[in-house]
Amino acid sequence: MLRLSPDAVRRPSTGKDLQPDGGGLASVLANLALTARARLADIEGGLAQLTQGRVVGVATPDAGNGAYNLELVMASGVRVAASLVSTGVLYLLYVLTLVQSDSPPRIILMEEPENSVHPARLRELVELLRGLTVDRPGRPACQLLVATHSPYLLDACKPEEVLVFQREGPGGWTTIRRPPADIDKKSLGLLLGELWGSYGESGLIEGAPTRALPTAEVKG
Repeated sequence: MLRLSPDAVRRPSTGKDLQPDGGGLASVLANLALTARARLADIEGGLAQLTQGRVVGVATPDAGNGAYNLELVMASGVRVAASLVSTGVLYLLYVLTLVQSDSPPRIILMEEPENSVHPARLRELVELLRGLTVDRPGRPACQLLVATHSPYLLDACKPEEVLVFQREGPGGWTTIRRPPADIDKKSLGLLLGELWGSYGESGLIEGAPTRALPTAEVKG
């Protein structure tokens, strides 16, 4: 279950595996620099795209005792320590690295991935996460379960990717339903997040309420 901690992502790390709290990022990137430069280049290219060219690379200087620090390389060439980098950028870097992993977990539970990420980047984040659910040579697909409270993230999802959880009052049963196959016809042109924000969970199941057309008044 991924619950990223900014402190864990920023601290020096050892080992070759990413940790659920974000630990291990620096050492995993250092290992890629030594053994899989092409995959590291894909990560750096993705980061440059997501930051609109402001961040163009990563550096992992030796911190001693087998540990590595994490630094980000700016377009100007300046290196910035992870301790000074925004949480959102580090979150995106972690996900980019997870997508490039040889052996991601078979099931990943991710809680509120929208935290600290700019709403304009959530569509790209969803595309990245989809990359984990596709088979790749030498790496099987994993099942990804995401819990969100962000209508902006839901806007980037497809109806078949969405499950709606509803509880019938305190202590009641929780029902799990999918948006209907014809939700596009019932949405009045609204995206899924807009339906949710305007009409709640019922909007995702029933669509937008129809509005009666005004009746012309005829005077004789």
